Amino acid sequence: NTGEAAGDSYAAIEQYRGGNFDDTFVLDGSNADVRGMDGNDTLTGGAGRNSLYGDAGDDRLNGGDERDRLVGGTGDDILDGGSGIDRLYGDAGEDILRGGLDNDFLRGGADGDVLNGGGGNDRLYGDNGNDILIGSVGRDFLFGGVGDDIFRFTQQADSGTTASTRDTIWDFVSGSDDIDLTNLGVTDFIGSAAFTGAGNEVRSSASGSQNTLLEIDLDGDTVADMTILLKGFTAALDVNDFLLA
Repeated sequence: NTGEAAGDSYAAIEQYRGGNFDDTFVLDGSNADVRGMDGNDTLTGGAGRNSLYGDAGDDRLNGGDERDRLVGGTGDDILDGGSGIDRLYGDAGEDILRGGLDNDFLRGGADGDVLNGGGGNDRLYGDNGNDILIGSVGRDFLFGGVGDDIFRFTQQADSGTTASTRDTIWDFVSGSDDIDLTNLGVTDFIGSAAFTGAGNEVRSSASGSQNTLLEIDLDGDTVADMTILLKGFTAALDVNDFLLA
């Protein structure tokens, strides 16, 4: 069904578009294509494969189950992928994108966005603006894009110690971007020196001829508990490249 909405709530629909009001759409298990249009809309997917477009306004998009495509449009939007392998696009505005439990694709858009991959092996693209990228659990690929970006790590499970489990930052720029280890309790960057046994230290070393590997010792046993790869980065790092506790 296709029609115009005016601030009402709809269920069990396949295709719909809102109007100039604050609309709410709740989908059942069918595959649906929904456009919020103007207004601050709430679009909630069901068990089907849904395409949700917030368009203008500060919208809230929830993918639900299955593989969904969420596009915020203009305005400051909140996008939650839910279950399934989802694709989230913030577009214009300062948006919040949350991937969910599977292998998701998140792209921020034109302004300063917050991207959180959630579980799974995710790909996060900040695009333009000063973005915050949080890969969270899983092997994630992080691309800050244009702007002064923050790559934030909040728990040990965010990045592993092997090539198949660690996160990769693909475009880190020293003096512009920051690697945020505050929530981990990391207090000291020790350059390329060996771990001292004090704990809460991060060190850097060359990984091949084109990359830099960060190693983090949280518990003071002088063994890395986490690693992060800086792809294509070979310049010297200093303490100003990090946000520390």
